[in-house]
Amino acid sequence: MLPPAAEMTEDIATLMRDALGADGASVQDAVAQCRRQLPRKLRREADFLAEIEPLAGHPKLARQIDRDRLMRAHGALRAHLKGLQKQRRRGEVALAILGSLAVSLLGVTGLVLALLYWRGFF
Repeated sequence: MLPPAAEMTEDIATLMRDALGADGASVQDAVAQCRRQLPRKLRREADFLAEIEPLAGHPKLARQIDRDRLMRAHGALRAHLKGLQKQRRRGEVALAILGSLAVSLLGVTGLVLALLYWRGFF
């Protein structure tokens, strides 16, 4: 089982992959790719998580990590990235509704034109 610090960094890496589209497997890779998409205060927190990631995986070195700062950084980044996921989901739902409306409108238009052609108006 991973130490709690390693679980937190892994959680943030997963959220960055989902919310921001990062490709890297680690927080360091994700932060390097998506640094400019984060607000300035959260960049510092993300940089902190990227710095401590090598320490987090090692049981003895993990004791050197500032737990309060880790908790603050994890909480702030998690809240921000979860909010981005909600916004993305709302946008996807809106696009799905608009897409279905467009297809329905095209279908009705096609049926009306076919009816007019069948009746001899064209």
